[in-house]
Amino acid sequence: MLSVDVMKTVGDFAIQAKFDVPSGATVLFGPSGSGKTSIINMIAGLMTPDRGRILCRGRLLFLC
Repeated sequence: MLSVDVMKTVGDFAIQAKFDVPSGATVLFGPSGSGKTSIINMIAGLMTPDRGRILCRGRLLFLC
């Protein structure tokens, strides 16, 4: 399971996401400009959230 609870500000745009994803799920969808790529980048470690936490299979990937 992937557990995401993060906040990130990019320019004037604020991303706030909180969700749990069961193993095997492979889709993240939403309207253009909603922050999907930024969320994936935070999960992958390419972008640092301003605050929050990311857990993958019980392993802490990020905490702030």
